[in-house]
Amino acid sequence: MKILCGIQRYYPVIGGSETLTKSLMDYLSMKHDVTVYTSMADDVRAFWDSTAKKIMDDYNFKYKVKRYGILTPTELEYVPTQRFSIASSFPGPFLPKMWEDVVMNKLDYDLIFATSYPYDHILPLYVASKKWKIPIIIMPLIHQKFPELYLTSMRLSMLNDSDGIFVLSQSEKNYLVLHGIPENKISIIKPPLDLVKWKNLDNLSFRNKHTISNTTKLVLFIGSKSFVKGIIHLMDAMKLVWKKGSDSLLILVGPSTREFEEYFNKLPHKFKEKIIDLGIVNEETKKTIIESCNVLVVPSKSESFGLVYLEAWICKKPVIGCTISSTKELIEDKKDGILTEFGNIIQLGNAIDYLINNEKICEQYGNAGYVKSMKYDSKIVLPQIEEKCLTLVKDFNRCLSE
Repeated sequence: MKILCGIQRYYPVIGGSETLTKSLMDYLSMKHDVTVYTSMADDVRAFWDSTAKKIMDDYNFKYKVKRYGILTPTELEYVPTQRFSIASSFPGPFLPKMWEDVVMNKLDYDLIFATSYPYDHILPLYVASKKWKIPIIIMPLIHQKFPELYLTSMRLSMLNDSDGIFVLSQSEKNYLVLHGIPENKISIIKPPLDLVKWKNLDNLSFRNKHTISNTTKLVLFIGSKSFVKGIIHLMDAMKLVWKKGSDSLLILVGPSTREFEEYFNKLPHKFKEKIIDLGIVNEETKKTIIESCNVLVVPSKSESFGLVYLEAWICKKPVIGCTISSTKELIEDKKDGILTEFGNIIQLGNAIDYLINNEKICEQYGNAGYVKSMKYDSKIVLPQIEEKCLTLVKDFNRCLSE
């Protein structure tokens, strides 16, 4: 089977959709002919800001990965709080050469796999699937708090006319059905975890490298350091924890945003010195950091699933998330983690303080999460996803020939 995968960014970019898609394509490429079309963007801001960081180097993949240049309206300034000012390019990316390659030149593929919403690279792939009569699976990864971005009439139409849809949760499936998408097109898949790669991690290497005492509690955040991911609320909550005299540090992993930098720069030194901002790290470093932490806290209102919670559970760490539909489906409150209301700083601070001061509860929640994470073993999950793809292609071709 020849598969064309389209995604907004790709490895070495680290992100939920990027990590998930790479796992799928790495596996499928062992038996099938895989090609990935993506943008040159490293920072997502490159979709509309020509000065943002891009990926120019080639990486050694066992399959073809083609990165396309992005055309941006450079005369428009990107202002996060004024979305209308970049309406003509938001969210992007606009990839003219990719449009030409998939729409103007006949494609020879058995399947198009496109992810993720709300980005515009899916448009040419959808058009190509219809023009060249190739089945298309869309994995939208809906963030339900932002229907104005994820569920425009155009994006709903693409889902409705797709040949298959992959979602990560019952909550996401219910949400799409509520908005008129045929239920029989939607398959729930589990994000695969390569459990072997998470074995034998050194839980002291991170502490030793940063000269952190074994008694100091480490509160870890992983993700884009943006308001919707809860980073501002988390820092405010940690202030409450520190004011109680807690010997703890806040570890931050992930790309920065302007809103985070503006907030962080105004922090008093007594709080800044308790925060270690590591920025973007590679996968191996991320694993050792998770292994070293006491609790993972990602109080986000913008999640399609929350793969990072599973990664923490592999290391038997308790987690704290927010009471949004997708996260509530994954985290069982007071069983494998704690759920708090988005923006409730006092509630969040109390949850963090409770966990870092209750070793037995942390162990209990972590062990419960570990058991749950085993259900996502890539050895089981990836063959199931492959079978869904093969069945869809077979059914499409049968209908085409009738």
